[in-house]
Amino acid sequence: MENLLVNKATNYTDNGFSVIPVKSDKSPALRSWTPFQKNRMVNGQIQRYFTQSSTKGIAIVCGAISGNLEVIDVDLKYDTDNVVKNEFPELIKESCSDLYDKLVVVETKNKGWHIPYRCEQIEGNQKLAKNQTGEVLLETRGEGGYVISPPTPGYCFLKRSYSEIPLLTNEERDTLLNLARSFDETGSTNEKGIYGLPEDDENTIFGNFNRHADVPQLLEENGWTRVNQRGEKIFYRRPGKETGISANWDIKRRIFYNFSTSTDFEVKGYSAIGIFATLLCNGDFRDASQRLEELGYGQRKTEQSLEHLSTPKFPISGLPEFVQGFLNTCIDVFGTPIDFWAASVISAAALAIGNKLELITRYQNIPILWMGITGDVSSGKTEAQRICLQPFYNLDKQLFSQYEDEVREYKRLSKLSEQDRLAEGVPILIEPKRFQYVVNDYTPEALAKIHSTNDRGLIIDRDELVGWLDDFNRYNKSGEMSFMLSSFNRVTKSINRKNSEDVVINKPVILIIGGIQPALLSKLAKDDGDENGFLQRFMFAYPDDAPKQEYSKERLPEDLVQDYERFIVSLTELSQIEKMYLSDEAETMYANWFNENVKQTNAEANRYIRGVNGKLEIIALRLAVVIKGMNKVLKNDVSNLITEDIMRYALELTEYFRATASKVYNKIYTKQPKDVNNKVVVQYLYRTTKLNKSQIANHLGIHRQQVQRWTYGITKESNDDGTVSKNTKN
Repeated sequence: MENLLVNKATNYTDNGFSVIPVKSDKSPALRSWTPFQKNRMVNGQIQRYFTQSSTKGIAIVCGAISGNLEVIDVDLKYDTDNVVKNEFPELIKESCSDLYDKLVVVETKNKGWHIPYRCEQIEGNQKLAKNQTGEVLLETRGEGGYVISPPTPGYCFLKRSYSEIPLLTNEERDTLLNLARSFDETGSTNEKGIYGLPEDDENTIFGNFNRHADVPQLLEENGWTRVNQRGEKIFYRRPGKETGISANWDIKRRIFYNFSTSTDFEVKGYSAIGIFATLLCNGDFRDASQRLEELGYGQRKTEQSLEHLSTPKFPISGLPEFVQGFLNTCIDVFGTPIDFWAASVISAAALAIGNKLELITRYQNIPILWMGITGDVSSGKTEAQRICLQPFYNLDKQLFSQYEDEVREYKRLSKLSEQDRLAEGVPILIEPKRFQYVVNDYTPEALAKIHSTNDRGLIIDRDELVGWLDDFNRYNKSGEMSFMLSSFNRVTKSINRKNSEDVVINKPVILIIGGIQPALLSKLAKDDGDENGFLQRFMFAYPDDAPKQEYSKERLPEDLVQDYERFIVSLTELSQIEKMYLSDEAETMYANWFNENVKQTNAEANRYIRGVNGKLEIIALRLAVVIKGMNKVLKNDVSNLITEDIMRYALELTEYFRATASKVYNKIYTKQPKDVNNKVVVQYLYRTTKLNKSQIANHLGIHRQQVQRWTYGITKESNDDGTVSKNTKN
């Protein structure tokens, strides 16, 4: 067996594969197999490693080192009804017979299959399909993975061999992976669950539509091609594609699973209303509700149900242990949502760090964050904000007392003659400046003055953000909205004054935190705030439920409050600007997330959501800096690298804020119909004239896609001469 393994390992290596020895339990028979993810064995390593007593088999390392090798692992031991065993090969044959003919198939020890191939585009290991109880049926082994290979006992070639591994096109690979994903029975492998209210209440518009809509007709009318049907699933090909399978419609569960990244859909599951909103309403559920009501579905949704997006649990597991303990104690004492407390602590830490930690990537980032604490009156949002920022109010109080002493001394010295001042060792008299961290009510001139003294970072702290916005109107020509937009990216700003000197704020470091009631969120979108990126810059802590709490005698332990204040003060004592960098692993993780975010953004029709996605790319890095700063003072982290663990948690936080941004959008736009007049005109012209959709769009100066959405389900009932038929519905 030893000679057989050595010979086969040598043969695999000669054919461009990296190999490693494995034990009988399939684990590597090496201290570390990491080196062989980048380099193949040389200089007698094969002879040495494959003749040791612990070596019982051979594995091929996947990924770039083996010529971009990727393998689909089909585990049939969990395929209790033989659905995958019987249908997966047949689906490949039906979808692309040429692809099936060139595939290599290896039988595994458990009578499953490995299907290896090479492709220009591969990824890391992925779960493709699970059964109803969560066991994995199909997955890939890619970059960072390996597969046990013949002649390991229990493994043999069923079809072709490794010397015949095909090079697939990206499209062929997508087809193969999409077919594998179609066997998923949980929806969990398709990103973040089901999009678009998977409810079936007959009395609601969306629930009624989810139950009764003819989804196959809806898909086919919008360019999707039915390929075939197997059991409860109808398989579809996306518009513009001539071969392969891109999605399926599960008849029983009434869920549409899209597997292609080249469509209006994301790679995940959609309910019927999710399909309708995506195809015909640019993802706007308010528009979908209005249109479906006109088509006779259900009863009008309530405002609350139209919000439809629930807030995920605020993640805190990536925070240092002390911060987690502080947060948990706060919610135990006050009974208010973790969202309010965690968001406030993150803002406080970001302010304390200021410009002293600077992350260097293609751009430079410091933790400038805008936080909106969102909840009803008496929900506890202000309490969390006040307690978490209290250390800065204490610092400002101490600094103001010091400033007053300096002013008194300045006034005393200013009354002395130059000779007397020299006698006291004061050759030059300099007017004192007040240093402060927190501003509440201010003029642009005052803000500039404060920032000129404190250029490390200050925060605008408002109980109600709406009041802050209303203050903009006091200075109509001050350009405050424009200034705040540019300050997010540290753009030096000159605010022009007609009767006085211009106000200049150099490289601003201005954070924002404030409370806002859900009913007032639309105020943030006024004056084009939803169009110019103002609204999208905010991170919203927006829990689903924040009821007013009953009276409690509980108090925060005094020693915990003091420890928290020492933690914040320690961050403010970072005195030198330190440059931070992403570790290689962290940068790879961020790059993968960034590229996926780009795909979502490019596929997103809604301008607001596109804007949110763009800002999240910046926010993710800034959150990473905040966590790094916490670790520096609480874990004695002296390195200048953002690690993979920090980046993973920063991205987890970012996804929370992505969810709340969508929730804010839906809250704002469930209230006011848009383009009602144009919509009525379009529908009238389409019903009663010979004009086609393109002509109507050109006539009204709107996009044809908009006309397509507004005329869905409306029958054109004009006669050839353009007159209206008698049976036309009004």
